[in-house]
Amino acid sequence: MPIEADARELARAPVLFLSGHGEMRLSPETRRSLRGFVDAGGFLFAEACCSDASFDRSFRAECARLWPDAALEPLAAGHDVYAAKHRLEDARFHVLDGVRTGCRTGVVYSPRGFSCALDGYASDAPPEKRLARPDAERLAVNLAAYALAWRDPVGRLKKPRLAGIDPPLPAKPGAVRVGQLVHGGDWQPWPGMLESLSDAAARAANTPLDLSARRVEIGKTDLYDYPALYMGGVRAFEFDADEVGKLRAYLERGGFLFAEACCGSGEFDRAFRALARRLFPDAPLEELDEEHPALHAPYDLSRVEFTKPVPAAIRRERRARIEAVRARGRVAILYSRLGFSHGVVGRRCPPTRGYAGRDGLRVAVNMLCYGLRE
Repeated sequence: MPIEADARELARAPVLFLSGHGEMRLSPETRRSLRGFVDAGGFLFAEACCSDASFDRSFRAECARLWPDAALEPLAAGHDVYAAKHRLEDARFHVLDGVRTGCRTGVVYSPRGFSCALDGYASDAPPEKRLARPDAERLAVNLAAYALAWRDPVGRLKKPRLAGIDPPLPAKPGAVRVGQLVHGGDWQPWPGMLESLSDAAARAANTPLDLSARRVEIGKTDLYDYPALYMGGVRAFEFDADEVGKLRAYLERGGFLFAEACCGSGEFDRAFRALARRLFPDAPLEELDEEHPALHAPYDLSRVEFTKPVPAAIRRERRARIEAVRARGRVAILYSRLGFSHGVVGRRCPPTRGYAGRDGLRVAVNMLCYGLRE
């Protein structure tokens, strides 16, 4: 497949392999397509063939342009890619770098070439930078297993909207606008999540919604243009005192925030709880009781399915776990420490602590619809 193909053409395959010698320079259009491919759930694997130093330098430079907020950095020895099929515990395998894109590593790069070994050819690389054919095969199998574990086999038959590639869906007149809050904790781990939520939420709310994933930055965006805001992430973040004050004022004046720790991220969960305490020190996050309307309309969330990493006690009880902060007599924040956005976009997320299948979508719809009714 030519690298100049657009993102829709690239998205026909779940995995894209990129290899070469010499300097690689991508056009702005190709960068946009590659970024769209990965954002849409594709997996990019690249190697410096024969450990070529020129390719290595140029690929790292291109990654910095493509993902300025996510570094290409060495994968830890305990990364899932080293155990996806074979357990690759020997240090000679631990040569891969990666770019974390939300809840997963969407780009994996090997500065040590091994495709020649797969094909049975002699490599020009120094002996200390070569992998023997059996080792190269085991590593290649693990890469494929890791990449495909994140793919929904049914989803591959669909034609998903590509965030940053497809134009925003046109908003109906009078549509209620919902924005996505920007922060420093990987604020958009699942690009296109709000647009994927749009149709189901609009039908349930019986009102037109504009969920075209507008980025909302405290201090730069008028929060009051958005009756509701969504916030998700996988890493720690912190707002300064001025940002906390502006967000508090928005919520006290009738704004609504629904949020999640994407993939059940403990790092984001701790940061969000700290934010909630700063916003409303006298109104802690409290779990909704079983009869709360947000758990029963439009969907009944008293019987939901969870992913296997969720603690067994929660999986046995089966009811959704949603917490709330009340301000001035109303619910201003709904929060889920269990991830739901992977269900909204229809993706598999093997390590997630969250809702399984379509229950993630139902949780998101209930949270948003409740906030819009309040």
